[in-house]
Amino acid sequence: MAFREVSVVQVREALRRWLKGDGERPIAAGVGVDRKTARRYITAAVELGVDRSGGEGQLTDELIAQVVERVRPYRSDGHGESWRVLLGEEE
Repeated sequence: MAFREVSVVQVREALRRWLKGDGERPIAAGVGVDRKTARRYITAAVELGVDRSGGEGQLTDELIAQVVERVRPYRSDGHGESWRVLLGEEE
């Protein structure tokens, strides 16, 4: 399965909607991501201490960065395995 970049705006909106009480399916549909992807970002936020009753003030830029870092795959050069394969075919 290919990796699709999820924007920081989508992550923030997903978490904002979750804090307001929306479920994973409506969040995923509204933000434009898969339900499982929405769940991964919500789970990461909860692991970092976000409480559903705590309000939107919790969604600082620092927290969003930590959530994104926790969910996205680590890529030392900024590119995934497919990119490295393509580099071998470049010539």
